[in-house]
Amino acid sequence: MTKYFFNNTDEVQKEQWCWIANYSDGTSLQQFDDSDNSFHQFREIDQFKLASFSMVSNGKSPITLLFQPGMKLIHFYRNIQLHIGSPNQITIRLYCFGYQVGNVKVLMAIMPDGSIAVVDDVDKIKIN
Repeated sequence: MTKYFFNNTDEVQKEQWCWIANYSDGTSLQQFDDSDNSFHQFREIDQFKLASFSMVSNGKSPITLLFQPGMKLIHFYRNIQLHIGSPNQITIRLYCFGYQVGNVKVLMAIMPDGSIAVVDDVDKIKIN
């Protein structure tokens, strides 16, 4: 298993879904960069040069959001716990991303089965 490092010192575990920021000049920044095993933080993305933002996972088709000037990129995780306090307690991680233009937010959440929920508020998502 490949190890990734933040600032060449702190080991970071690779996520199931990772982002890739693709820039208008043809370059890109990967959250988990295999070329040097580095981990990049979301704040390192140069949103002024952003052409597209993709979420990728091994064996699955990438989910890509194309960018236009004025769009502000959003990315975060939401952990949901089910069956709290029981022997069957589990934690599910939703990978959330999208954009904001003015007061309008569009958010997408990658669900546990790989499907996409498009919402204005991820707290509205219910998982049984």
